[in-house]
Amino acid sequence: MVTASFGGAGLYNASSVDTPFTITKEETTLSYTGPTVIANGTSVTLSGVLLEDGLVPIVGRSVSFTLGTGGSAQTCAGTTDATGSASCTIPVVSQPLGANTVAGSFIGDAYYLPSSVSGDVISFAFPARGDFVVGDGTATDAVEFWGDDWASVNALSGGPAPAAFKGFAAGTSTPPACGTAWTSRPGNSSNPPNSPLPSYMGVIVSSAVAKSGPTMSGNVFKIVVVTTNPGYEGNPGHHGTGTVVATYCQ
Repeated sequence: MVTASFGGAGLYNASSVDTPFTITKEETTLSYTGPTVIANGTSVTLSGVLLEDGLVPIVGRSVSFTLGTGGSAQTCAGTTDATGSASCTIPVVSQPLGANTVAGSFIGDAYYLPSSVSGDVISFAFPARGDFVVGDGTATDAVEFWGDDWASVNALSGGPAPAAFKGFAAGTSTPPACGTAWTSRPGNSSNPPNSPLPSYMGVIVSSAVAKSGPTMSGNVFKIVVVTTNPGYEGNPGHHGTGTVVATYCQ
């Protein structure tokens, strides 16, 4: 309510009026800017941008983020900076594998209306140890990441792989990371993990594989997510196959 009054003067009587009014809060928009392919067992930083009317950064407000739903949901919160950006980190991701969701929320305040955002993400896991490899020339759609014919079915831009390499890199960073390298041994002496493999599994993409004595080595050109098929065993006669559905890093 706003009141206007006139106290009167000379020939004029005093008067006043009360008029109701409504305060309209500023509209806000929240967008998600964090990763959409997320590895279990690692940390992940979720982020977003909060704007007034879709244009002006909103500073100093808390934005919460939720990865997953139900009992497995993991949350964190961050405060917007001068650009309207907020971020926070989940130290160890633990989510069901496959299609997942991430959501961001600003609850609003005395000046701003609330806003929220949600999006689709993919959750995946690496093998229990080491990682499997596919060639960069064949790292799309259907792939074979383990098998006695690995070298003949995987194309690499750096040249053919040694026939003794069957697809498992025993010595990798933990977790495997783009821009690093790996080492291994021939065949199943590389000690591949037992089945079952993760249903959504991170797989190394290499552009070159070399052999020096009993040691195999290669690069981590990128990492893709593969949905794994049944049939894999640690014996290279039981091939490991699947389909590439996403890229984790490159």
